[in-house]
Amino acid sequence: MIQFSCHCSPIKNWKLINETKVINTINCKKAEVTFKGRNWIAWYAPEIPFPYGPMKFSGLPGLIIKITDEKGDYDFELVKSISNSQLKNKRINMKKSRYTGAAETTQAKLKQAQSNAETNAAGVLASYGTTIIKGQEILKKREKERKENKKYENLLELTP
Repeated sequence: MIQFSCHCSPIKNWKLINETKVINTINCKKAEVTFKGRNWIAWYAPEIPFPYGPMKFSGLPGLIIKITDEKGDYDFELVKSISNSQLKNKRINMKKSRYTGAAETTQAKLKQAQSNAETNAAGVLASYGTTIIKGQEILKKREKERKENKKYENLLELTP
């Protein structure tokens, strides 16, 4: 299987709001952004000066503790954090196999590769050495079902 790695730029158009809230004992400040067709409300912790968050959300002056879209379709929240003192002298293992062998690409090329794979499932299977003797009708049926199911998708990113 081919793995892709895509570097995304941090979101720059955050609107910082003068509102505070405590989430799981962490003091947070509010921020809002419109990203990929959705309006998002984020709560970040200035006390934790890392500009990171879930999925593609980053760029705030503190770790994103909670972020929800305006409609409530998506809701990400930090559920556990461990202090530095608890991590001291502990070994943290990361699976290198998850990241090695990945081909670096752009977002546009990744979307094109995904589209090509969806359009030509039989060709993708053949490229991995899979021979389809019987089953063309099954593939056509699955393609029809996939198109039908697309009507009900609720994607995180509504716009490119």
